[in-house]
Amino acid sequence: MAALDASEIAPALGAEVVGIDLEGGLDDAGFEWLRELLYRRGVVCVRDQKLSRDGQIALARRFGELEVHPIANAMEGYPQMLRVSKPAGERAFFGTA
Repeated sequence: MAALDASEIAPALGAEVVGIDLEGGLDDAGFEWLRELLYRRGVVCVRDQKLSRDGQIALARRFGELEVHPIANAMEGYPQMLRVSKPAGERAFFGTA
């Protein structure tokens, strides 16, 4: 894997990461670097990712056990994943079908 690099977004919060592939190119050392960066900066932006649903779940599991929301409707075939959207004029919260 190429050297990982992050730049500060704002003095107190956030970092932007470049040169990383979250779909499958993140070894254990790279993941620990990313996790530590997230804990230090609070928000991490990783642009231009093409994560599949399975890839999103695999990445999330590296951070800890996933939960299934007891009320909101999950995406079909992916009980741990909710679609977060709110079309213009919509009053309902996310996760409703």
